Amino acid sequence: MTEIVDKPIGQMTFSERWAVFMEYRTDRNKRDIINEIVQYEEGIAMASKVLLNITKEDHEKARQLSKLKYELDMQSRQVRAKRAARAEGHAEGHAEGLAEGQEQKALEIAQRMLNLGFTINDITAATELSEEQVRALEGK
Repeated sequence: MTEIVDKPIGQMTFSERWAVFMEYRTDRNKRDIINEIVQYEEGIAMASKVLLNITKEDHEKARQLSKLKYELDMQSRQVRAKRAARAEGHAEGHAEGLAEGQEQKALEIAQRMLNLGFTINDITAATELSEEQVRALEGK
């Protein structure tokens, strides 16, 4: 292709001018020869304008899509962060509620055991409550 691009425009065939145009249209070093070809060949000039418009439109479309993707990615990250926080809070709340319920049930059992006459040592061993917690139940 290098020997073709070095030919004078007037000595290039129609196909060679198109080939050079398509191959080097974005090469800044070949801008002069591309401009000459565009001035020499009306069909290539028309194609050049179309390609410029397509390129501008495609660039704008790509920019818009990139912007949209970025916005969607940010929304997705926010949603994931909210869900993770909610799940973590739910799990912590569930664990706290479960522990609270187990302690309440142990206190109820300890109260029944006290009412049945079990010793404080037996109650603490059976319920895993502290001696202070069991003694606080004695007056109830």
